[in-house]
Amino acid sequence: MGQFTAIKSVFRLSALPVTPGTARKARPTDTRQRLARRIIACSIVLACITIAGLATILTNSRARAVAGAERELRNTAAMLAEQSSRAFESLTLVEDGLIQRIEKLGVLSSSELRDRLSGYDAHVMLRDTINGLPHVESVAVFDSAGDRINSSRLWPSPRSRMSERDDFKSFINDRGMSAFLSEPEHNRRTGAWLIFLGQKFFAPNGEVIGIVSGAIKCRSLEQAFSKVSLGSGSTISLHRRDGVLLASYPPQHGDGPVQAQAGGEGQLAVTQEAGQDRLKVSIVTTMGAALAGWWRETILFTAAAVMIILVIAYTTSVALRQLQGHSLPAAGATEADVAHKATELVLRETERVHKLLDKQKLQLDTVLDNMLQGVVMLDADARIVVCNQRYLEIYGMSPEIVKPGCTLREIIKHRVEIGYSHGDIDETVAKILATLAQRKPSTATAHLSNGLVISVFTQPMAGGGWVVTHQDVTKLHRAQSEAERTERFLLTVIEHVPSTVIVKEARDLRYVLINRAGEKFYGLPRARIIGHTAAELFSPVAAAAIAAQDKHLLEVGGGIAVGAQMVETPANGFRHVMARRLAIRDAKGTPQFLLTVIDDLSERKSAAA
Repeated sequence: MGQFTAIKSVFRLSALPVTPGTARKARPTDTRQRLARRIIACSIVLACITIAGLATILTNSRARAVAGAERELRNTAAMLAEQSSRAFESLTLVEDGLIQRIEKLGVLSSSELRDRLSGYDAHVMLRDTINGLPHVESVAVFDSAGDRINSSRLWPSPRSRMSERDDFKSFINDRGMSAFLSEPEHNRRTGAWLIFLGQKFFAPNGEVIGIVSGAIKCRSLEQAFSKVSLGSGSTISLHRRDGVLLASYPPQHGDGPVQAQAGGEGQLAVTQEAGQDRLKVSIVTTMGAALAGWWRETILFTAAAVMIILVIAYTTSVALRQLQGHSLPAAGATEADVAHKATELVLRETERVHKLLDKQKLQLDTVLDNMLQGVVMLDADARIVVCNQRYLEIYGMSPEIVKPGCTLREIIKHRVEIGYSHGDIDETVAKILATLAQRKPSTATAHLSNGLVISVFTQPMAGGGWVVTHQDVTKLHRAQSEAERTERFLLTVIEHVPSTVIVKEARDLRYVLINRAGEKFYGLPRARIIGHTAAELFSPVAAAAIAAQDKHLLEVGGGIAVGAQMVETPANGFRHVMARRLAIRDAKGTPQFLLTVIDDLSERKSAAA
């Protein structure tokens, strides 16, 4: 708008009346040429203004797109970090419970520990402690020298020395190191990659009695990561505090530890700490994926700018043709008269282009006000430059108070007055300003008094100031909590059902779930079953029969009830059973899992006989 005002002022000055004494007679040809040059010059200026406006809009739009993509990545990283942290914390709680049980037994030495926990009852106890934790592969107890005493995986437990691995040696020998998180280890027996989380426990005199160690399956973490859709070329990884890779999607396991890598050129990377700073979740995506929406906007804005320039060019062409086709003022006309007419013509076109730009600005304001996120831009003094309607709606604030020029303290004070925030105003403002002063992108979660959960992402701007986005993630948090609650409930129910319950992946027919009744039916611990196929557990004849049944179930879909029949188990011989089988499909009808429920009729048959 400033440029248009300046142009008008110049033309108005040039249009001032000229005194008769100074007026110079203009020849028609010279006057026409000067008028044409002025029209062309004004058209070029308007085209340059349009191009400059387009460049400014696209630059700001790109910055907002990058900030939005980074905010989404940080929200996703925070969610995955919390989920990963809970996976490790659940195992820590199991180990704490085992240590408390051992302490209640009054064990005072490693030899006494071996006497008390080397039996089958201890094996069952260890196995039961990880029921309902499908991501935990096993838990084991070692003596102070690193020799395994018992394990939840196998009975009797094969002999194993923790101290044979270099990474465990420092843990065993360092008396000040009470807990340990290992690098991923490849289990040659099962083929799985495992992360070991160990804790020492001590006698009253401070001597180390033994170690409780649990193993988390990398595949479980990677399956959770795979459910997050970030686009082609994106990676999600979980790292130890020192940067060692623990799990990732796509998987990156190799022959040795992999260090964390920062996002390179053309990439967008975020990192979120988890598990009391023991873990870090990193997400890296390509700028192409992050700016996919921005490129679509760029095409639209560029097309609009080209249309405006074409309109200017067409108008200029029409004006020049009219100039050639109309007679010029009489020979006695002054240059001031000619300039005045040219100014009027250019100003009419300028006003028309100005209306087009105002319309474009109105469209941008409409987009801003219809965003799902609340957006507020602060200047270097933490005063509002602009904010959208959604920002006011999230916090229930009045547009009469929260408007351009409003200070951060006035915003916080208003929130406290309407009951959306609590606490000392000055302390809250000082805390926010301290975060802003770091000039780094940051993500925080605010829990409002009305129950809403708001994710706040702050992005500093070049030259001072910040763009802050506020997103209502209440439904996401509630859905996540409800999903976890439902999952725990279902696992508990399945675990205590007297019938054998088995679930396989439809893709590779590997077992992914089996309950306690299934362990008893097959005569194998679930650690020997989960992650394996029927061909790895059963005899060739039995495995072929199971494979044929699975293929038939995938082809026909729905459920199949199998009458009483004799089946072979891996360790309990032949059993009389009644089975029901079901293919579980997604919304597109693609099989995802195969569910089998088996009722063992062997004891009833024996009693009837």
